[in-house]
Amino acid sequence: MSDLDGPVSDVVERLTGARGGGETLEGQVRIIVDGTGDIVELKIDKAAMRLTPEELARAIRDAFKQARQAATEEMQATLQESGAPTVAALSGLSAEMRRLGADATQRLDDFTSLAEQLSSQLGRLG
Repeated sequence: MSDLDGPVSDVVERLTGARGGGETLEGQVRIIVDGTGDIVELKIDKAAMRLTPEELARAIRDAFKQARQAATEEMQATLQESGAPTVAALSGLSAEMRRLGADATQRLDDFTSLAEQLSSQLGRLG
């Protein structure tokens, strides 16, 4: 087990435990989702049952989108509080890793070329 398992587990638990709510039709349709996007609560007022199936479906979809957005915002806040790197930071790190990899490859190529030259010169001496 690494030193990060505890803090990482805590952050993962907080992310999956995040909640976000959304509502439409002045609260007639209310949804709460968790950090995984699963619906943990769905309430439909009796008045909303008078809607056409299409209207009710649209109201549920709209409330779900709001809830998912709210949960996403809560998860982003959790990540910021935890000090976890942002996507932009990780993207910059990825570019730096590619640059370092290319640099290391070039140095290895230079070293290999030098080793071949030395081997060739030693072969002529021997």
